[in-house]
This record gives sequence, structure tokens and C-alpha cells, in this order.
Amino acid sequence: MKQMITDRGDLRGYFLSAVVLSASVTLLLLLYRSLDPVFMQIWGDRSGWYLDTYRTWGAKVWRLLYRSTSSWLFLWIPVLWLLATFLFQSALKESKACVFNKIHIVLILILSGLAFFSFFGLILMPLLTTTS
Repeated sequence: MKQMITDRGDLRGYFLSAVVLSASVTLLLLLYRSLDPVFMQIWGDRSGWYLDTYRTWGAKVWRLLYRSTSSWLFLWIPVLWLLATFLFQSALKESKACVFNKIHIVLILILSGLAFFSFFGLILMPLLTTTS
């Protein structure tokens, strides 16, 4: 019975994915805090018609980060995500848990990259478009 318990999960891979998730969320929040005044000067409102029509992903990320910094309850989302991934990967055999944790890290990096890209699109778009 003891052998069954020890060959489950990948604790080191899980902690690496937890660090990657924590770093990504922290970087996004710090970036938001520093760029929010710039966005307010450029766009004026978080839900303007132009943003909702043409910059939907950037506007959604901007509103999500605004809501997430408005309440401490937002911190429960990453904590619950990490708890769910811990429970899932701890039920897998060690080799499958390693693969799961690697896939989890790649997913976090892809989603964070998309968020950063759409967030910077809000800054770059006014510079790239010409006004008559």
C-alpha cells in the first residue's frame, strides 16, 4: 500500500508550475498597475464602443485586470486553480503527472503570452493607426 502512494504525483513539477503561474499573474498585475493610467489617457474608458468592437481581447484583459485588482477575492481564483491541478496531478502515476505538469506550464505560458500580447495591443494600436 505504501508503494502505491509514493509513485503518484510529481511534486517538483507541480511546484514549478505553481511558480510559473504565480509569476505570470504577478507580472500581469504589476503591468496593469503601471499601465492603467496610460490606458485611461489613450482610451478614456474601459468599455468604449471602439474597444468593444475592434479591440475585444485587449479590452477584456484590461477589464479583467481592473476587476481583479479591485477585490482581494480575485486571489482565490489562482489558489483554487493550483489546488485543482494539485489534486488532479497527485492522482496520476508519476510519469503521467510529469507530462501533465509540463502541459500545465505550457498552457500557463501560452495564456499569459496571449494576455500580454493583447494588453500591449491596446498601447500599440493608437500608434499604428493614422488619424486624418
